[in-house]
Amino acid sequence: ATDRPSYGDRDNRSNSEERKPYGDRDNRSNSGERKPYSDRDNRNNSGERKPYGDRDNRSNATDRPSYGDRDNRSNSEEKDLFNDEDYEIGEDGIVLDTLRINRYIAKSGICGRRDADELIKKGFVTLNGEVVIDMGTRVKKNDTVCVKGKIIFPEKMVYILYNKPKGIVTTIPDAEGKETVIDYIKDACEERVFSVGKLDRNTMGLQLFTNDGELAKQLTHPKYEITKMYAVELNDVLSPMDKQAIEKGIELEDGEIKVEAIEYIGDGIDRKFLGIEVRTGRNKVVKRIFEKLGYDVVKLDRVVFANLTKKDLKRGSYRFLTSLEVAKLKSEVALIESKLTREFKG
Repeated sequence: ATDRPSYGDRDNRSNSEERKPYGDRDNRSNSGERKPYSDRDNRNNSGERKPYGDRDNRSNATDRPSYGDRDNRSNSEEKDLFNDEDYEIGEDGIVLDTLRINRYIAKSGICGRRDADELIKKGFVTLNGEVVIDMGTRVKKNDTVCVKGKIIFPEKMVYILYNKPKGIVTTIPDAEGKETVIDYIKDACEERVFSVGKLDRNTMGLQLFTNDGELAKQLTHPKYEITKMYAVELNDVLSPMDKQAIEKGIELEDGEIKVEAIEYIGDGIDRKFLGIEVRTGRNKVVKRIFEKLGYDVVKLDRVVFANLTKKDLKRGSYRFLTSLEVAKLKSEVALIESKLTREFKG
């Protein structure tokens, strides 16, 4: 790869087209001075950075039923799916008290709406005992929907952000009996949630859990190129020549990889510490980049996922996303989807 656009030149400019330095994306003090990579969003009201141990440990966990103890609710006992967040408007402007069946299935958490359409086409979905053949079929409150013979119940969508420590596996369950991430969030909610992507055992940082299958698929699909930022510690200083090679693109066994950005952290004196931004879902890609050049990754910490950060989230703790954060995630995905559609149509 040659003549690659310089670091940070991708859609991160001011109106005057002047390039913004790495880390200046909405992370400056009022004076405009650039903040160090690790100082983002960890300050008190006075602007002073909080000590690591003083950050709120908000788990939001209460005495809720443990993970897996969700009862098989009857339709009359299930949570009200048809609330203000879920209503649909008919062509005549009247609020409907029904949901399209693909949306009902998606809200059960087993898949997204497009996959639900495929299940319907294959005859795997029944409504009140009858095979559904009409994609526009609508579900009422007391209807019974089955997928492959199993009754499904819609759930409240849950979104949990977890700051994973080192040494914990994501896989569920762990064949060796070691701790998994689910052991840490199992009391967070009644709903059965799953990980959006994976972090390997020795990688720390942000991991999202949800029962929203549609959003999870979008956030992990390669075509969406969701932003991920990592703080990296190497076993040796990264030479300027190797840094430049990474900026231009590194050829790995599964093809070339180009990073969005890479910078030394802090004052740059100790060049073993770096910040790197990628937009790929390829497996262990950050580690493989440095290993290709002869470096070992001592520590890897995901500090940004999509538009989510570790602000006020202590290691090993979790919190629920706010409705605004969920809306921003869905908005980001929708914008990417719209862009891809325009590019496809030419």
